[in-house]
Amino acid sequence: MRSIHYIQHIAASLNEGIAVPVTVNPRLRYGDGTCNALTGALALHPVYLDEEQASDMHLQAALLHELGHAHDGLFVVALKILLICAAFWVAMMSMSFAAHSVAPVLLGLIPVMGACGLAWLVTLGREARADTWARARMADFDVYKHLPGEV
Repeated sequence: MRSIHYIQHIAASLNEGIAVPVTVNPRLRYGDGTCNALTGALALHPVYLDEEQASDMHLQAALLHELGHAHDGLFVVALKILLICAAFWVAMMSMSFAAHSVAPVLLGLIPVMGACGLAWLVTLGREARADTWARARMADFDVYKHLPGEV
């Protein structure tokens, strides 16, 4: 069995020596992982703790894919813009309650809807960009991208 400390060490070595917080989340689907785009924290399925189910190469492919999400600057910028627009809209809602008018809410909805559209467009190629980032760092990425038992 691999330890979380060992996986964090592998993740840091794949991330040019920068430490990466890695946790295990049993609620993920088999072989899945997630990346928090704002913090860079990774979560992997517990299958990656078992060396018999997931080889070191499978672990590296999964970590590289998730690190690809963390290094996807386009998605991070879109997410920050979305959060800023949501905060702006909340401010407009509070102004509308104070002014007893619906106009600020409707005006504030325009940039929020634009940011939602932008975020949706950016997420369309998110998985492909993460795979491209991982392929550039692992020659056999496509061979090890999926675990042997994964459909």
